Amino acid sequence: IFFRVYFFSSPMAAMLLPLVCLLLATHPVRADHWVLGDEGSVHCYTLKGTPHPQTITTPVGLLMKWQKPIVERLEEGDPVSTAFEVSIPDEELFWSSLDPEVHKINRTKYQALCNRPCPSEPSLVGATTCCIFHANMHSCRTPASCEPWVKPANDTDGGTLVTHTAAQWGPWGVFEHELVLPEGTWNIIAHAKVLDFQCAIGAARTVLPRSTTPVALLVVVPTACVVLLLVGACVLWRMRKAGARDNSRAPKNPNAKVAVLFTDIQSSTSLWANVPQEMGEALDMHHREIRQLIKKYKCYEVKTIGDSFMIVSESPDKLMRLALELQTRFHELNWGTQLFDVIYRDAALEAWQETNKGEAPLMNNNDDTSLWNGIRVRCGLHYGICDIKYDPIVKGYDYYGPPINTAARIESVCHGGQIGMSDEMRLAVFGPVGSAATWQDLGEVALRGVPKPVQMYQALPVALAERKFPPPRVDEADSDDESDEEDFDDAVSVVTRAAPAIGRHPLVKKGRISAEDLKRNHDILVAGLQALFSTPAKKDKATALKIFCDRLKVPYKGIGQAEVQKTVQAISMRMLPSTVPQRGLHSRGTVVSLGTSRGPSPRSPRAWKYTAGP
Repeated sequence: IFFRVYFFSSPMAAMLLPLVCLLLATHPVRADHWVLGDEGSVHCYTLKGTPHPQTITTPVGLLMKWQKPIVERLEEGDPVSTAFEVSIPDEELFWSSLDPEVHKINRTKYQALCNRPCPSEPSLVGATTCCIFHANMHSCRTPASCEPWVKPANDTDGGTLVTHTAAQWGPWGVFEHELVLPEGTWNIIAHAKVLDFQCAIGAARTVLPRSTTPVALLVVVPTACVVLLLVGACVLWRMRKAGARDNSRAPKNPNAKVAVLFTDIQSSTSLWANVPQEMGEALDMHHREIRQLIKKYKCYEVKTIGDSFMIVSESPDKLMRLALELQTRFHELNWGTQLFDVIYRDAALEAWQETNKGEAPLMNNNDDTSLWNGIRVRCGLHYGICDIKYDPIVKGYDYYGPPINTAARIESVCHGGQIGMSDEMRLAVFGPVGSAATWQDLGEVALRGVPKPVQMYQALPVALAERKFPPPRVDEADSDDESDEEDFDDAVSVVTRAAPAIGRHPLVKKGRISAEDLKRNHDILVAGLQALFSTPAKKDKATALKIFCDRLKVPYKGIGQAEVQKTVQAISMRMLPSTVPQRGLHSRGTVVSLGTSRGPSPRSPRAWKYTAGP
């Protein structure tokens, strides 16, 4: 204000203004001879001269640079680790550029000095005994100018030069230092006395106040969160992918024939009753092996109930090869026990003794380990046009119609270790698969629910061709003959009719459980009830049904096939809510979880887990 009012409003301005400009133009500016914060330039003065712009005499060929640059982000109190290099990459250029008259240097003396080590005793170190006899770190606050060759603690234009590290010495090389700076904006200076010079490079940095949150946390925590989110997303994607059904191999053309295979373990009820622990492990192996074969032959698993599989394929020969390799694999598999073979042998002997008409060939090779080993699976195949539907609850395809019933009934009359099929299936596969199997005509067989007798054939892998079987089993609705369990397709029909009701169940609408999970619980309930009510004695079946109906308030309808199916459906729907655990507690005396394909079969009582209660 004074300048504007006095100079520009008075006649003196015309005379004084040129004088002021002249003074400003001729006054030396420190920044011209020491560039603060210039990290790439080195400036030197001779020790025998006075620091002045005209005395900047940086030798040609001298290299001084930051070997370990100072980090950009600094906080108060953080140790700053750095290093700078002093060297002459081109010695000939450096020594030849020195003029003894200008630089006051005796070239011969200093060359010899730089080629020998410095004294180890600090008191002996100096310009006459060491090439680089002083190397340390300084700093001063900006915007004041400060120079590295001013004595420490001197005030230069308002800036106080601070010495941070003790001087080091040595030959050409790298000098490492560590310093700690307080909050503020600083010029950090690397200073070295070399021969008859003192040189410096600088770096400008802002030191932030100490944060209450460690810098590591500011970096590590967000990074960890991002990593966890990515890992979580990958896990969820894998879980959804693992849980989703692969429908790419499902036959979808309603006008094309479909090959159908049903499998079932012989005498599974007896095996569960006698060797439950071994059977649980064997069932896991059974499921794993079959699913590996389904993947290998690019077939489609429609459903599994207990130890029974329903598999379809557009290619009958692929499904036939699957069934043949299934028998071979199960025979070669290490089941970890011989108990299965003992139970099967005893059952065959008992059946022969009771009926007095057991097949001698079967009895003769039942102990032959080259033919028999572990659990025995029977297979039934048929080939025809099916009714194909997509089930939105299980998110997969299902198949209905006479070919399904025929394949299921063929499987039900076969024996463990045997592959039975219809004439339609044999004609479709005999050409491409014929040499891989042995074939036998079993004649016409009456199947329950099938209008006409079916011409059946047996196929076995060549390695197991010597297996002997009795004639196909009697397939009658009310037969009192020994039966392992209720037929697979009976359970399927009950589950199929229940699907729409499950999708509209109040538990699903309230979000307590998904429709898919509730349907899985329903399937397990149905399988368990089917096994429970499949006892051959009509009196025992009626007693069991009446007990359940009385306890669950379900009408008793009788012991006929249709009546039992309706009763099973009603009981399973009544029990279904108890398969969903209550929030925060388990109800007394209710089912809180059901067995799955791991562990005991749903057809075994060991598959049901109860809490304490009446």
